[in-house]
Amino acid sequence: MRALRSLLLATWVAMLTTFGLALTAAAEDPDDESNSDFSRTGTYVSVSGVYVAEAWPSSNRKAGAEDTAGFNFRVGQRVNQWVSAELEFEWIDDFFPDERQDLQLISTGANTRIYPLGGRVQPFVLGGLGIAATIVKHRDRSSSISQSNADWQFRGGGGVDFYYNDHIAVTAEATYVWTVGDVKDLDHVSIGLGVLYRF
Repeated sequence: MRALRSLLLATWVAMLTTFGLALTAAAEDPDDESNSDFSRTGTYVSVSGVYVAEAWPSSNRKAGAEDTAGFNFRVGQRVNQWVSAELEFEWIDDFFPDERQDLQLISTGANTRIYPLGGRVQPFVLGGLGIAATIVKHRDRSSSISQSNADWQFRGGGGVDFYYNDHIAVTAEATYVWTVGDVKDLDHVSIGLGVLYRF
């Protein structure tokens, strides 16, 4: 897990460096934005590293919940200047670790993004519905036995896309994930930083 967090930190540093270089490029070439359409329709994909914090530490602390890391992958379609729709996959490792078991949380879902502004820097709000699945692997058994549960989750939050050029953007986001049913009490905050590519 320590290696995963180190890799995630290195990824974030690299992405922040790219973000800074993009700011410099934009400042040095202000005419470039007038020749670009950052709000055009089309397909995009994004990959992000995520830092995950449990939403209510006091309620989950007995279960051993702690902050952890993972990754997020999305493919979407910019419908128009204001709206995009996307499919999402998120994997979180060691969400409830203890000496007896490991828990992984896998989320899939569909989101809608709303963009109030156009241009190179595009803030957005996001809402979505999906399925959260847990995979619990027990360490204290001689055979490899795992248990799993799945149920609905709801995601809401916001972020910002910063376009380096017509195709590449740095994307940052913070969302609250509310889980219900068989996976209730796994509410968490997912903070992501990644790269988006527009076709």
